[in-house]
Amino acid sequence: MVDIHDIPPEILAASFEMGIYTWGTTFIHPISLVCSSWRDTIEHTPRLWGIILIGKAHQGCGAGGARAQAKRLRKQIVKAKEAPLSIVCDAKGRVHPRELVDELVGLAHNWVMADVGTEFLANSRWGVLRYTLEELVLRRNGIPAKDDPGAFFEKDGGGTGNIHSTSGARHPTKLRSFTAKSLPRGWVLGFLSPTIQHFHFEGGDRVVVPISIWGGRRHNIRDTWEYLTRIPNATSLELVDLYHTIPNQDLAPQGGVQLSHLRTLKLLNVLFSASVLATIKAPNLQTLSMDGRAPPDVYYSPSIEEDVGLAYMFALWSQPGVVPEQLHTLELRDCVGLGDVPYLVRWLERLPNLVRLFLKDEVFGSAKLRALESGGVDDDGCSVSDAEDFDIYRALARPRRMKDGRMGWLCPFLMILYLDTDQDIADVIPIARARGGNAPPRDVEGILPPNRLRRIETQLCPDATKSDIEELRSLVDQVYCVCTNCGLMVEDSEFQNFFLGCDFRGSVHLDVILTVVSFPTDAGSA
Repeated sequence: MVDIHDIPPEILAASFEMGIYTWGTTFIHPISLVCSSWRDTIEHTPRLWGIILIGKAHQGCGAGGARAQAKRLRKQIVKAKEAPLSIVCDAKGRVHPRELVDELVGLAHNWVMADVGTEFLANSRWGVLRYTLEELVLRRNGIPAKDDPGAFFEKDGGGTGNIHSTSGARHPTKLRSFTAKSLPRGWVLGFLSPTIQHFHFEGGDRVVVPISIWGGRRHNIRDTWEYLTRIPNATSLELVDLYHTIPNQDLAPQGGVQLSHLRTLKLLNVLFSASVLATIKAPNLQTLSMDGRAPPDVYYSPSIEEDVGLAYMFALWSQPGVVPEQLHTLELRDCVGLGDVPYLVRWLERLPNLVRLFLKDEVFGSAKLRALESGGVDDDGCSVSDAEDFDIYRALARPRRMKDGRMGWLCPFLMILYLDTDQDIADVIPIARARGGNAPPRDVEGILPPNRLRRIETQLCPDATKSDIEELRSLVDQVYCVCTNCGLMVEDSEFQNFFLGCDFRGSVHLDVILTVVSFPTDAGSA
């Protein structure tokens, strides 16, 4: 029988490291009392002492004050010896007394990770950090005097040595991951180089002001474009809470921004996101996530929103050499306009490897109504005009004539489908029939059936009947309701429990939730 003492020291050290990040260094003392082997592991693993957490509530610094904390940290630094240091400050990033700041800055050549504010980092110099620092999370302290990095980026010995070059050979650096939170331009540019693999840029300046009033706190979209040009080897890019100025495409990077290594791209609350995406060329992209939900403290002008859409981006990303044919996950939340829908459908034609499609936007229901009202689809479902492209449900439910003239399926490898789009259950069932694997494909010569759809998440209550649910279960392995009031997985044979609990206005009773939960018979009794 395996004993707790059989755990290798390397595994113990890794577990203890996670505990320190969670509870602080006070976590070390009680676990060192468990046994002598654990105590030896702690004492002889300098990297555990190299995790410096400053100003954290769980450090227990309230009783003894800042100087008591400084004394404990100083002992910790001694134990860390020359081990790599990970420096994590609280949100304010202020450290007292000054002697501790100087001591940590004196060890900057050992920093491998830092999560700090600009006020703290300004005490060091990039010329020292650049050769060891691999991960940096930097936030603006809200102190105007620190908005300018000043001498931080200067070369050793003075001079103007700001690292504002796109050449990694001239200015080698180990920095691979950079997260910038509400930073001014001067602080961001200095860290960007071809060595960056992960870049997370967060604006965060949420101002209660109509979008038509452009104040100085709006983020200049030209800065975003420039940041992208400086990270050509990035594999992961996240843009969050960026309320851009009105874009001028004439000032966009000529020829676009080539990000050939980019695999993951996420945008959350990015105003004029289409203008940002239109400049990017990421042919090897695998995951694209866009969430256009606006925070409640920012007002949007409909007149400006109507002038900005994803249609332009979908058209550009359909060109040879630009289309991300390896894209396997697409998530679009509240960011698609009515006129964008047909362009999206045509773009999906060029994504043969898409496995997961997530759509949350009521505009798709409106687009379907437009297709029906136009009369552009005949009784057999064949397209007689471009109006069919407005109905994404029909496009997913049957083969279609592609723009190159051939017949085929949209996203033939689709396995997971999420639809929260103000659709009817009658829009979902044909998709399950066509892609569920049980129903034969439409009789069109030379067309292979699509892969079997494994999972559907959609609005089931209040419209779905018992027979609808039974049919969906017979076609798809997993069926979920996205109703915020129930969120039940429809996997139990007793469907009546589900419908008795729903009052057909979207609510469900707690006792029914407990009733529906069941366990497989081979897993033992509950």
